[in-house]
Amino acid sequence: MKKITGTNYLFLSYPCRILMCFILLFPVFSAATDVRSAYAESMKSAETDVVFVMDTSFSMNKTDQDRIAIEVINMFMDMSEAARTRFGLVAYNDKIVARETLSSKSGIKRQIESLRRSGYSDLGLGLKEGAKLLGGTGSEGRNKLLILLSDGDIELGPVNRGRTAKSSEADVGQAIKLARDSGYPIYAVGLNSDGSVREERLQQIAKQTGGSAFITDSAEDLPEIFNQIFATQIQSVLIPVAAVTANGQLQEVTVNIPNSSMTELNLILLSKQPISESHIYFSSKDVQFFKSSKYVLMKILEPHKEKLQLKFRGRAGDLVKINLFGNYNLQGEFKLGDGKEPVKGQPVRVESWLTKPGDKQHLGDKDVYSSLSAELVVKKLGGEQKQISVPMTLNADGNGFAADYIFPHEGKYQVHVYMYGSDFYRRTELRELELVNLPPVATAGAAPVELVKSDGTARIKLSDFFTDPNQDTLEFTAEAGNGDSLKAVVDGGELVVTPLRAGDTTIRVTAVDPEGGSTSGEIAFSVSAPWSIYAIIALGAGLALVAGAGLYVLLRPKPKFFGRLEGYFLDTASGNEIPVKYWPLHTLGAKGKISLQELFQQLEVHEILPEAANIWFVPGKNHALLVKHQTKCTVVIGRTPLPAEKTGTLVYNDKLYVTFEDGVTEIEIRYKEPKPNSR
Repeated sequence: MKKITGTNYLFLSYPCRILMCFILLFPVFSAATDVRSAYAESMKSAETDVVFVMDTSFSMNKTDQDRIAIEVINMFMDMSEAARTRFGLVAYNDKIVARETLSSKSGIKRQIESLRRSGYSDLGLGLKEGAKLLGGTGSEGRNKLLILLSDGDIELGPVNRGRTAKSSEADVGQAIKLARDSGYPIYAVGLNSDGSVREERLQQIAKQTGGSAFITDSAEDLPEIFNQIFATQIQSVLIPVAAVTANGQLQEVTVNIPNSSMTELNLILLSKQPISESHIYFSSKDVQFFKSSKYVLMKILEPHKEKLQLKFRGRAGDLVKINLFGNYNLQGEFKLGDGKEPVKGQPVRVESWLTKPGDKQHLGDKDVYSSLSAELVVKKLGGEQKQISVPMTLNADGNGFAADYIFPHEGKYQVHVYMYGSDFYRRTELRELELVNLPPVATAGAAPVELVKSDGTARIKLSDFFTDPNQDTLEFTAEAGNGDSLKAVVDGGELVVTPLRAGDTTIRVTAVDPEGGSTSGEIAFSVSAPWSIYAIIALGAGLALVAGAGLYVLLRPKPKFFGRLEGYFLDTASGNEIPVKYWPLHTLGAKGKISLQELFQQLEVHEILPEAANIWFVPGKNHALLVKHQTKCTVVIGRTPLPAEKTGTLVYNDKLYVTFEDGVTEIEIRYKEPKPNSR
């Protein structure tokens, strides 16, 4: 185990209530999954660019008296994954006073600590400069967001360099257009200590870009605001680890790292008084320490699943809260069925998994999947745009999720999968589908339906003559065809026919589905008089006499199944271990033959082996068991191969070996005498 030590001698200048409010932010993270902006819906885990636009005019001395905007920026940068995140800064008053291009956070930290508040406020100038910085060269293909920290005011002094309030407002509009065209959100944090914040303006900026505006007149609101932004963009959740009352001595806390798929793990220690000493013992690669007057943060790179030991020394009587925040370089993927477009009314299999960006391989970390739940989210577009969520189940191998879904109506749908757990969540890309209604199909055959006049009314099931590929419930209408030998009416799903006289006729039936698709077909009928039936009976009796001898041969007693089979799976393609299976053959009675697939189904063997349907067992004479197959499997009786289409014979104590077409799954089947109590 490595030991890393960090010591912090900085004292808190920030009000203690802010620290405690940050400590209480956990419910905010739990609720953060409800922040459903269009940007968050479509965002994947990828490289990200963040630009902070900060008002440094003189009025900020009143609206941000404790300079908490600086701490919001510092913590956002410290908790972000450095390898995949670039930061930029624009600081403005009535001119641009600082500008840091997209790079690492070190330059920004130095800049914001040295900034002094002075001058007037040109919001449009700062916001437009931030939008230009975020959309500059090298930002293509990256996730983007802009965070504005301001009171929303536009106030230009006597020396305005040709600028007016109108031109500043125009630049605000241009910045909004740039954000909308580029598809990134603007988050506005309005500081309102003296009640002068321009809330309407900040709300408008955020709303038009898919972001959010947060207005606060109390510093206690800022942790909540910060974490809603962070959780929405990074799609991760802060987890409480422990709350410990310090005693002035070194105290130890065990921290459980739940899996090995994080790219970075952040441990955050918060307390009213500074933590003077901290140590961490772990087996992962590296750790970094970040210190502020308001928090201590330890960042572990590529941590392993383990229990690490954290030791710290706090001021006696102080409450220290320890929190865990993980960064995952993962994105969600899903597929529908076998890649073909789904069909309305027919079930489609939906599978979802996690993967690293640019890597087609599924993430194979069962610890991650076991801590997650997944939902298939389907939204019907047009009309009410109803949205439903279908729970997905964990796959048997523990490395993904699956669900079956039926699209009930034609039209356009929007589909994605939402995977979520205690410490992070992912939404897959949105996929749009268009389901087409398929009309019913007439399946009436050429052979007429035979009716006897004296039998009276008959009811014909129309489902025998029409099917619907979308499994819709059909409505029917009927009209008489050629001839007048019967009359017919539709009653629900049946055609009620009444014979009137002998003869042949047809009835034309039209089937209509709920979406308006229709098809028509003719059903032929042949009506017979009673005397013709008698003639047919006499003819049938004669034929019966002629066929009697042949029937005797066909119906004479045949061998029956006897004995029992024992099945031993030697290997399976799925890796599942299957216990020994026992089939008492005498329970099959007079059954003429049985397939190996039917035997599997009796004892719930769920391996995917379709060729088992073409391996049959047939009872033979003297309690022998005949074996035949039409497959590409390797079938061996004892040591003798059994080719396809050939028949082999098993007697008691013989062994049958089958290696299935996947080349891996193999079973040994032993033919045994029945147990004494089953003869």
